Order: sequence, then structure tokens, then C-alpha cells
Amino acid sequence: MEKKTRPVGVAIGLGTLASLGVYVGLLLLSAVLLVRGTVGEGAAPGMVLACGVVASCVGGLVCVSRCPWGRMTCGLAGAGAFVGMVACVAAMCWREGTAWVSGGLPMLGAALCGGVLAGLLGRKRGKRVKRPVRRRS
Repeated sequence: MEKKTRPVGVAIGLGTLASLGVYVGLLLLSAVLLVRGTVGEGAAPGMVLACGVVASCVGGLVCVSRCPWGRMTCGLAGAGAFVGMVACVAAMCWREGTAWVSGGLPMLGAALCGGVLAGLLGRKRGKRVKRPVRRRS
């Protein structure tokens, strides 16, 4: 039997879609918390960065489990693709320009931290290690 290899682009694409979905969901949740007054307005930038870390980590975990490369490489590739998509959406939505220093660079750092976390925590799918059977004596 030949082992089927998946293209790397598919794995990174799935991870990016997963991280974008989680990011939008967490941003909606944080917006609800801000509007209700549960969380103060001063916590909004930190919440956005936390959403980026969690979303990047989830997408990186999807990449790590499906990608044939190393764990850290796949986690960072998924995080880089996620940041690239967020930067493209930001560039399309705001014509006067985005504040890369105040908003873009912290988001880049947060997403890369999520990718590193995914590389550390993730594991490949598939092979189970057989444990020796203990015999009663």
C-alpha cells in the first residue's frame, strides 16, 4: 500500500479557514461583552489580541495535524497565513491606511505566539503506539 500524502496547501488552507472562523466568532463574543458592559472599553485591544492568539493556535493545531512538515513549521505557516488574511481584509476595508505600528505589529506578534503554541502542543495524526500487554502472574 502506498501512503497518500496530502498537499501542504490544503492543510494550511484548512488551518487558515479554521482560524478565521474562530477569530470572527471570538470577536463577536467580545463585542457582545463590550456592549453589555461586562468588560470595560479599555480591555478591547487586549481582547482582540487574545482572540488572535486563540484563533491562531486553533488554526495552527489543524495545520499541524494535517501537514507533512514539522510541527513548528506547520504551526507558524498556519499563523502566517492567518495574519496574511487578516492584513488583506484590513487593507481592503480601510482605504486611508491601517495603523500598522499600533494595531498590526501586536497582532502579528500575537498570531505568531499562537502558531508557536500550536507547534508545541500539536501532534500528528495517525500512528498509534502499541503498548505491551501486561500479563498477570
